Amino acid sequence: MRRILKLLFLVPILLIAQPEFVWLQSYPLLDVESDPQIFKTNNHEFLISCESWQQESNNEFLMKTSNEGDSTWTRVFATTGGSWSYKNMLEYPSGSYLFTNHYMGHNTIWLIFYANTVITRIDQAGNLAYSVDLDLNGAWNMSGAWHNSPAIPTADGGFIVGKNQATSSNVNHISLSKYDSTGVLEWDRAYFNCDTTSNSSHFLSVLVENQDGQLVLMGRNNGEPFILRTTMDGDSLWSASGSGIPFSPTRLLYIPSSGYLYLQDNLFSFAGSSLAMLDEEFNALWNIGLEAYFSDLDVTSAGDIVVSGSEIRKYSPEGELGWSINLQDIDSTLEWASSAVISENEVTISGLTGLNHDTLLIAALRIDPTSLHEVRNDSKPNHHRLGNHPNPFNPITTISYDLPEQSDVTLNIYDLRGREVRTFQNREQHAGHYEIQWNGVDDSGNPVSTGIYFARLLAGDYSKTIKMVYLE
Repeated sequence: MRRILKLLFLVPILLIAQPEFVWLQSYPLLDVESDPQIFKTNNHEFLISCESWQQESNNEFLMKTSNEGDSTWTRVFATTGGSWSYKNMLEYPSGSYLFTNHYMGHNTIWLIFYANTVITRIDQAGNLAYSVDLDLNGAWNMSGAWHNSPAIPTADGGFIVGKNQATSSNVNHISLSKYDSTGVLEWDRAYFNCDTTSNSSHFLSVLVENQDGQLVLMGRNNGEPFILRTTMDGDSLWSASGSGIPFSPTRLLYIPSSGYLYLQDNLFSFAGSSLAMLDEEFNALWNIGLEAYFSDLDVTSAGDIVVSGSEIRKYSPEGELGWSINLQDIDSTLEWASSAVISENEVTISGLTGLNHDTLLIAALRIDPTSLHEVRNDSKPNHHRLGNHPNPFNPITTISYDLPEQSDVTLNIYDLRGREVRTFQNREQHAGHYEIQWNGVDDSGNPVSTGIYFARLLAGDYSKTIKMVYLE
């Protein structure tokens, strides 16, 4: 294992401390054909999947690793054509895994290409339980989220998967299919039909389950974006389409009590990706342009967001940037972080490195959980205020401040000699009440000695300094 003993300071610390690289693993692969995707298991291990050309054929490559990226086992599953799997993995309570493998087929008679999907279930040791070819009759299948959502697990150990399936030579329909725990089809439900002789796009983009046990589908039908909500039995509950509906996302995650976290790559418009939070009625709570391209996102239980692609970024639940990492600071040949998973105190990414991009890279970045959150109350205070509690403290104190108006804010901590120890804020903030935890470490992540420290707040023309006592 190669450990990186350095910290990155690319932007001022906003909501959390800059991540520290904890471990990095590299595995040479022969003729990698797709970007690797990473999935974190319930026991904190990792599954990585990608397409690999081996023994003169395309194969789905799977690797399971420890929580520090050490390989536990690898498996290779043959596919009919070129394959790609985009984070379409889920874990059952029994510990078995289900992953969705999309592959490109070729009709040698009609000289056309088509896409199909295979669902594969394996046990914890990587042994094959079953494999199901969805048999889409040569249709372009967008099962899941533009190849970016897993199937939906059901209480009986089966799964539900979305399809864009050909019903005749010129007609496609979007549907849901339910399979039992052995991979046997139980039912199909069709919702939209599209005449494929037209130039209008027609595909299923995402499939997620919300907190009410309902399925939500998004995509395009006859060129227009649509949203469909169904029961777990596939019965239609509500649908909407047209220009007022968000364009089909690259990734969609449902966050209980918050809504739908939406990532759109905007690749064909050359506008960079966009990130948005939609409420239960799919209205945008916030929407930001990222001015760079991203293909994956993950979220913690507290709502903190990480996106990966041309770089790695962390955002608050309100869409405010926390930090950004240049990929070349991880590896000089890493150009795309194709996938990422985040826990409360660690981000783990996967990508391809090497001059020929034929080496699988997995890297973990540790973040400081005790300074992870900034609490904001949008009620407008009448005046400025700065304080902390408890005081004295050991080892954590909460620094709180009020802003009666929008201001450029700087919040720093200094020692008795006037040396800057920690920078928490250096940006514009709206009026409101804010709280930030300090856990007694400096900007380099090193614990400070006990003693007297000063927190200084600058907000526009306002300035205040308070004394804090760090006791043993």
